[in-house]
Amino acid sequence: MHGGGGENGTVYNLVSAKNVSFNAQFVYDDFKLPRKVVHGSYIGMVFWTIRTYCPTCDNWGPKRRSRIITVQFNASSRQPNPAVVRELGKPAAHHVYDGAGTWHADNVQVSIHGHGRTVVVSDGRWKFSVTSKEFPNAAANPDRMLLHVKVDTLYDADHDVVAPHGLIGQSYDGDDMGVDGAQDDYRNGGTEMSTSAQAEGAIEGTGADYKLESAFATNFKYSRFDAERAAPRDLSTLKGRRVPLVPGAGAGAGAAPSLAEGAALDTSSDDETTADAITRSINRIHPQLVTED
Repeated sequence: MHGGGGENGTVYNLVSAKNVSFNAQFVYDDFKLPRKVVHGSYIGMVFWTIRTYCPTCDNWGPKRRSRIITVQFNASSRQPNPAVVRELGKPAAHHVYDGAGTWHADNVQVSIHGHGRTVVVSDGRWKFSVTSKEFPNAAANPDRMLLHVKVDTLYDADHDVVAPHGLIGQSYDGDDMGVDGAQDDYRNGGTEMSTSAQAEGAIEGTGADYKLESAFATNFKYSRFDAERAAPRDLSTLKGRRVPLVPGAGAGAGAAPSLAEGAALDTSSDDETTADAITRSINRIHPQLVTED
């Protein structure tokens, strides 16, 4: 039986900000580790929906329309592994490959690196890096791939008039405290275990509140995509353990606080392998880097 990580094959929002939506599809699977089998989940695909603007264009105004750009990237061992980019209203899809340079439209840039394993998507304010990697204990899980996620801000997201949200994005709330949510006990889970924790205590609402109707959808309970103003999450509703953030690691323009690669979504260690590890201190991930135990 599979537990945490949401519904099998369902898409959830990770970061929702003004003009930006970053979503992920969670997939159930069994992870064969050296010391146990974990019935959990992983991130198999990621999706972006971005509304463009042109910060350097003198004529950008009512007569110049923004464009809606979507990007999709899959966990795949096949090479090359492209990012698929589309513009709303245009039938053709662009396949961005490693070594092909950077695809761009207005302020949006998409590039592939690391022999097709990593896609980087940026709108000048947010920078997302997603890497396709082998399952932990790869020999026992041949040709199985999952996605690791890294999120960086390139501006002072903590004090944006449209406070970011989403499972990860809500952590940019401008405070100096982190919150530890519910976590599965991998070390004491026995030789076979099913994950169950879903970040209870570290996220506003429940995991179901972040569920999306489709891959590129932007609308959910805490959506910021079309917002003109939005307050940060209500910290009084979070019941997890409060943890002071690292001094001097606060966000700010140019500070580029980041999500440690794989720390929230899958750690690729023998003891913690699934996307359910998103329960590892979602708020605490920002702005300090989370390290492996």
